[in-house]
Amino acid sequence: MAFNHTEFRVWEPGFSGSTTENQTSPMIGIGASFALDMKISFVAEYENFGKVAKDGGDSVKADMLSVGVRFKF
Repeated sequence: MAFNHTEFRVWEPGFSGSTTENQTSPMIGIGASFALDMKISFVAEYENFGKVAKDGGDSVKADMLSVGVRFKF
């Protein structure tokens, strides 16, 4: 489960506004790693946070793809 706090802010000349929303939704993810040796590995992960906010009648969804290198000491 993911608890998402979303905050929208708008600043324009003569206008400013903001809105916040909290949403709890199922979260899924998958990842993989490749060990180059005992101290270095490469990683890739995909995460789907589900619906994080609503914009009128539409739902705003969030995804994240991350890649990296891990070094062990």
